Amino acid sequence: MNVLLIFFAIPLAVILLSAILESFINCPFKVAGIFFSIFIVVAFALGGTAELLVASIVYTIISFITAVIIRFIINR
Repeated sequence: MNVLLIFFAIPLAVILLSAILESFINCPFKVAGIFFSIFIVVAFALGGTAELLVASIVYTIISFITAVIIRFIINR
């Protein structure tokens, strides 16, 4: 994959979509679970390399952190 796609476009999309989903779902664990399941399916569909599996875990952590921050902002 392109380096700009891995380090800029996908994390930015994950942050934006996590914030939107958190405002609808109201549970950071469900938001992170949704992103984890999507990225794992995509990783195995593209070949299941270790790079894609690690990237899916990192993107899931980013999604969870974003959802927790948005939950904190909404509750405040």
